[in-house]
Amino acid sequence: MPGKNVSAKSLKRKVFARTPALLVTLAATAVGLGALMANNATAVPGARTISFYTPNTKQNLTVTYKRYGQYIPSAMRKINYMLRDWRTDQVVRMDPKLIDLLWEMHKGLGSRKPISVLSGYRSTKTNAMLRRRSSGVSRYSRHMFGVAADVRFPDISLEKLRNFAMLRQRGGVGYYRGSFVHVDMG
Repeated sequence: MPGKNVSAKSLKRKVFARTPALLVTLAATAVGLGALMANNATAVPGARTISFYTPNTKQNLTVTYKRYGQYIPSAMRKINYMLRDWRTDQVVRMDPKLIDLLWEMHKGLGSRKPISVLSGYRSTKTNAMLRRRSSGVSRYSRHMFGVAADVRFPDISLEKLRNFAMLRQRGGVGYYRGSFVHVDMG
């Protein structure tokens, strides 16, 4: 079957006539995909985004701290700063497993509000001051090692928060009725 004889000139005209429409379609697709990816940062497999509020400093932080099973160093530095000893302004490296536990609790309980962190890291100076005020503060508090946090989830009862933390069996859980739940990686 003989082919149709097409001149190179007419072929160029057909291809170039369709090029603008093709480019517009490709550009629209790229823009749409970019917007979809930007709006669904947590849709990345293994991405973990967490939100904190610290009542003592009135600071908020929402950050994706883990992606593809890897902690994001810049995000972890922001979390370390957020959970610092607000009395002395000292910052330490918080245990990433503690942050994972808080994320799991937040997600598992369906909380929609930022995690209120009343106490993250505590310097030895702050811990000693708190011990003088209360017999309930341990001399070797896990807070001094960056592996503990006292938290509330504003839209979840403290009882549910405590029970969920206990079911995780990751470390210590303290329940301070009407105030907060203590979790640590002990």
